[in-house]
Amino acid sequence: MFLGLLESAPDSIVISDKNGRIVLVNHQTEKLFGYNRNELLGESVEILMPTGFREKHVGHRANFMSQPGTRPMGLGLDLVGRRKDGSEFPVEISLSQVKKGKGLLVTSVIRDITDRKQVEHEIRRLNRKLEERVIQRTAQLERERDKAQKFLDVAGVILLVLEPDETVSLINKMGCEVLGFEEKEILGKNWIDHFIPEKMREEIRTVFKKVMKGGLRSDEYFENPVLTKTGEERVILWHNILLKNELGEVYSCLSSGLDITEKLQLEHQIRRAEKLAAVGQLVSGLAHEIGTPLGVIGGRAEYMLRKIPQEDPIRENLTRIITQIDRITKIVNQLLSFARKKPPEVRSVRLVPILQDVLSLLEHQTQKQGISISLDFFETLPEALVDPDQIQQVFLNLILNAIQSMPQGGSLKVRLSQTIPRRDREDPLQDHYLKIQFSDTGFGIPEENLNRIFDPFFTTKDVGKGTGLGLTTSFNIVKNHGGWIDVRSRIQEGSIFCIYLPFDSSQGEPVHG
Repeated sequence: MFLGLLESAPDSIVISDKNGRIVLVNHQTEKLFGYNRNELLGESVEILMPTGFREKHVGHRANFMSQPGTRPMGLGLDLVGRRKDGSEFPVEISLSQVKKGKGLLVTSVIRDITDRKQVEHEIRRLNRKLEERVIQRTAQLERERDKAQKFLDVAGVILLVLEPDETVSLINKMGCEVLGFEEKEILGKNWIDHFIPEKMREEIRTVFKKVMKGGLRSDEYFENPVLTKTGEERVILWHNILLKNELGEVYSCLSSGLDITEKLQLEHQIRRAEKLAAVGQLVSGLAHEIGTPLGVIGGRAEYMLRKIPQEDPIRENLTRIITQIDRITKIVNQLLSFARKKPPEVRSVRLVPILQDVLSLLEHQTQKQGISISLDFFETLPEALVDPDQIQQVFLNLILNAIQSMPQGGSLKVRLSQTIPRRDREDPLQDHYLKIQFSDTGFGIPEENLNRIFDPFFTTKDVGKGTGLGLTTSFNIVKNHGGWIDVRSRIQEGSIFCIYLPFDSSQGEPVHG
């Protein structure tokens, strides 16, 4: 029965005595090694090993016999068998010992693993090839990514990719520059919660959901403000494209945005200038028509006042008439001044002394109202090319407005600095200008009035406390000097008026302040 099991085994079985002499082999051994069993019986087991390994194996065999046990098949060893014809092949061998009387027999089960080694070799070869392809493909993707990033960075618009949960997964260099953040400060953030003004968030969120559902035409454009790192709002014109996978499922939204803040400001200034021109023509004619009869009325009233006795009660009424006529005359003169648009007599002057004179003139009023005033400037600032008298009028109008907005006291900060040109895009700040900033802590201007404050006769003051021409006149004066005025304001937080005026470039390159 034992011999039958031995002959039917699929592996080669070699039984040897304690001296390593072969005492029994099965048919599979003859087939595997090319010997007939008579050639093997009585031979040392080293006959089945490569020549160079035989001497070393004698020592291994002695160690194994001194510590009887079982060694499982494989055991992570690289073993080699040798056939009768001298060819070698990889094998796995398991060893076990059997006692026979007082002696000890060793059973070796030998398995040819040539096919497995070939498969393993092929797998390793394929793995190496796959690794090479992965490395090559990774390098290619990195090159393509770098190339795509360069295209994104040189684009003259903001490029933004938003995920369905409103987080930013991509933004280009232009987008970072407009927002004033570094890329790492934007990626992964919720776009609407972090970069859209609070008053617009729900509206923008509704539009975004509609976009992601494909509910809007691909040719539609959207205009909305974004928040920069400094808290400034810039208006962006957006065009959205849905990104889809192979199944046609939307996985993100690519938005291209154009910063149109300066464009809108310029359009608004053009419309305002056109409106002022039309109003100016009307005002000029109206002032002349009112001025003549007003002069007649005033002259008659003064004549009557001289002829009536001091005790006559009519004198009081005549005095009131003359006072109101003087007030109307001043308004008419203001209208004429506004309509005539006297060209500025420009020369190179320092603005600081002009500001100091105006502040000194209003010092009593500011102290009385409990308003603190600070003037901040750099001595190295260049001189401005302005008409001193006209610019003094502008400063006076703006400071008076600030004082009137703080009836319960507050602070007014005046700062002179030089603008720094932005080289990444075309806008008015490409050239150097002097910037005069007036920041007050007054009650602020309602948002709905911000676009109207420079309109003729528009005022939020009580009747009789303002003509509505102060800011209009200031706007015209600054515009005629080649400059402009920006305004930012929030209710209960105050207002910031910024005047930009050209400086005298003949002084050479100025020091920035």
